[in-house]
Formats: sequence, structure tokens, C-alpha cells
Amino acid sequence: MLPPSHDVAVTEIITPSSVTKGILSRIDVTVANQGTFGESFTVTLTDETDQFVIGSKSVSLDEFSSQSLTFNWNTSSSSIGAHTLKAEASAVPEETDTEDNIKAAVVEVKEQPKLHIKSIDMSSGRDARTGKIFGKALVTVVDASSKAVSSAAVSGKWSGATTDKDTRSTDSNGKAVITSNKVRAKRGLTFTFCVDNIAKDGYAYDSSSDAEKCDSVRV
Repeated sequence: MLPPSHDVAVTEIITPSSVTKGILSRIDVTVANQGTFGESFTVTLTDETDQFVIGSKSVSLDEFSSQSLTFNWNTSSSSIGAHTLKAEASAVPEETDTEDNIKAAVVEVKEQPKLHIKSIDMSSGRDARTGKIFGKALVTVVDASSKAVSSAAVSGKWSGATTDKDTRSTDSNGKAVITSNKVRAKRGLTFTFCVDNIAKDGYAYDSSSDAEKCDSVRV
């Protein structure tokens, strides 16, 4: 028969080896009650590098039982580099073995990959039914190594013949086709499109690398 004891522990912390800054990262922590009494305690996950509490959870465990907990680490404000994440189970009354109440892991926070505008190609079109005309902007988005970026939301506004705002996503070739509102056809109209923003989860828009931000077509 085991002697009476109060003993809780963090037995495992599962993390990715690296995360991209801005991504919500899942961290799994397993805790156990290794004593002979039911216990209630708190488990806290802390980013020791940035001195930031990721989260705390209350746990109640019967004797000789365990539970897995999931924490979501928001890395939007995390510094770049190696981060030590510490999972700690609070000591319970009369607990003497507290060395196993803490477990840590190191995760590398990496810079977001960057994207920018490679080109804006302008053209115009005419509605076959109404005869109205419109501007068309073909925006190509690439990353820092000039590879096409798909599923990036390109937002911008039109000026000149029309003043609407539009957002379209890039295809597998990194191209987004954005069309203006239709207007009555007349000589000398200019359609100008300017990109305001490009957004994709896990990426940063590097506008300073844009080949151009605006372009126009005259019809």
C-alpha cells in the first residue's frame, strides 16, 4: 500500500519547433496527479523570453490520473528568435516534490515571409449588353524570392472615370483580376487603380518593394 501523498506534475509539453510570427500556435500540456488524493490546481503557460503569460487553466484530477490541456499562443507581438515556454502546475497543499511541477520547451519565432506587387497591367472592357465600359487591373503578387503568392487579398481603389473600391484574391499564379464599375462610354476616359493593401495570413506586405502601386488606362 502506498503512503499518503500530495503530488502533481507537468509530464509533457508539446510544441512546434518553430512558428511564423503572427500565427496562432497550439501548445499541448499534459499534467498528472501522482498522489493519493484528489487535487485541484492551476496550470500556467508562460513565454519566459517575452515575460508574457499565454494562459492559465484550472484543473481537478483524481488520484493517479492525468489530463491534456491545449493553449493557443498568439505570436503577433512576439519577438523574433528563440522563446522558452514554461508550463507550471501550482503546488498543492502538503506537496513536497515540486521539481516536476515545471516543464519547458524552446520554440523559434521566425519572421513572416514578405510579399509585394510585381506588376499592375491595365486594360479596359465593354459590356456587350449595355455598351458601358470598365477598367481592368491585373495585379501580380510575389514573395521576396519572386515566387507567385496565391490566395492573397488585393485591396485598392479606382479613380478617374469611377471611384469604387474593390478586393480580389490572387490565383495560383499570383494574379488578381480587378474590374471597376461600369460607366457610359465616352472619349478620353481614364481608369486608374491604386493598391492600398495586400493581406494573407502568415505574410507581411512589404510595400517598399512594390514595382508600382498605381497604373492607368485611357479609353
